[in-house]
Amino acid sequence: MKHAYELDEANGNTLWRDALKLEMHNVGVAFRVLDKEDPLPVGYKPVTGHLVWDVKMDFTRKARWVLDGHLTAGATINESTFAGVVSRESVRIALTYAALNGLDVCAADIRNAYLQAPSSQKDYITCGPEFGIENVGKRALIVRALYSGKFAGRDFRNHLRSCMRHLGFESCLADPDVWMRPALKADGTQYWEYLLLYTDDVLAVSTDGERLLRSGVGKYFELKESSIGPPDQYLGGHLRKVVMDNGHEAWAFSSSKYVREAVKNVERHLERLGGKLPTKAETPMQTSYRPELDTTPELNDTDSAYYQSLIGVLRWIVELGRVDLCLEVSMMSSHLALPREGHLAQLYHMFAHLKKYHNTEMAFDPSEPVIDEHLFQKKDWTYFVWINSALITWHSKKQISVESSSFGSEFIAMKQCCEYLRGLRHKLRMMGIPVNGASYIHGDNNSVLYNSSIPDSTLKKKSQSIAYHFVREGSARDEWRMAYINTHDNESDLLTKCLPSGEKRKGFVRKLLHHIYSPAAGAA
Repeated sequence: MKHAYELDEANGNTLWRDALKLEMHNVGVAFRVLDKEDPLPVGYKPVTGHLVWDVKMDFTRKARWVLDGHLTAGATINESTFAGVVSRESVRIALTYAALNGLDVCAADIRNAYLQAPSSQKDYITCGPEFGIENVGKRALIVRALYSGKFAGRDFRNHLRSCMRHLGFESCLADPDVWMRPALKADGTQYWEYLLLYTDDVLAVSTDGERLLRSGVGKYFELKESSIGPPDQYLGGHLRKVVMDNGHEAWAFSSSKYVREAVKNVERHLERLGGKLPTKAETPMQTSYRPELDTTPELNDTDSAYYQSLIGVLRWIVELGRVDLCLEVSMMSSHLALPREGHLAQLYHMFAHLKKYHNTEMAFDPSEPVIDEHLFQKKDWTYFVWINSALITWHSKKQISVESSSFGSEFIAMKQCCEYLRGLRHKLRMMGIPVNGASYIHGDNNSVLYNSSIPDSTLKKKSQSIAYHFVREGSARDEWRMAYINTHDNESDLLTKCLPSGEKRKGFVRKLLHHIYSPAAGAA
């Protein structure tokens, strides 16, 4: 505090003093100050805290009073202490459901979220000068969840769940942070209302999302007024409603802003080192490059840490929808323990590619795709998953077993795909979304398709035999059907091999990401 006040005096303003005053006003609800003659309640133990000072992106000053959580005992090994976080898969499903049923989507932030939840711990502090001269030396009981407390996230989560139940919402068994309740449209049509909780960010899917937030969630929590409305920024990306070429309205999610900021950070880092990003980067990684064969010198500790931070940024970019980088980021992530100079150069190549092709978005098109039923004769197979025409999830990961042939490898991959598909169908039903009929799976290995459709097929390897029986069971139940697709038309090649620059790669990426190669993409 003394140093902050000295800065104010030197700068001729009261910015830090005002920041502290605002923070102590907000955090005051978390304490019940006892008079010096008041006895301490039984069971309360002393804890300490400190102030954190920061300058925000808009240069406003910020002060935060936090507990010294690192000095307190933690939870037991089987006890969760974290706040709830809805999965991105559930968000994509909810946005597709909203567009398909003509529902409104509205977002809001809970103000001082943790401070609105009661504390489950019996702790007290001794007040310092930040609590005012009249309270210095007094004991104050902590009655609300405080930032940096070991159990603050859990207390907020439990309080939020209790409020959701009072509103008549039930937690989805497939995702505990998706809350749902039956509702009726004006014409009597039944549908499900959803509240998706990402810590203190709330996303409502309803015929009147704003009313649901204000009269529902706002009944128990104070919401930031400026945050209530159609979602614009959500989970680090830009969210907006678009009209598809087929005339259907859909929600689209873009990571362009995050990507541009990440690229700027990398450019500033290279500028300090006297370098710059490559000028030609038509693909995320040089197609002839094999990271496992790289023999360039190993990075020092500083550069290794920077390499690991760049991998974290790229992983989040993939999570935000840049599926065209999924394979390359997965390959480079295998070298986190011992990165080399060549590996770091390839990451710079990825950011150069992102700089050129940043302006893209993933649209959750609810329209039903055109499927030729004659191709699917109850055959059983990659790992892009669509619900209607909306891409919901993708997967690119090394298999845990080594197979002696591509047949065995693709059979295991098919089993993993079918396992996920069965879980997704179950999740949709638990969210109240009916799943009628079979799911359709495309594959480009005829041998796998042929063996999966013959009941008396014999396989010598036990792992393949198990995969066969699992896939065959789903096929016999008409849970999924599979048809052959030519490898030149199979988008999942993006997740298995580094495709060279050309129309094949661009054609696949265009099916997944909108207007990435449009003339204005690089200049937007």
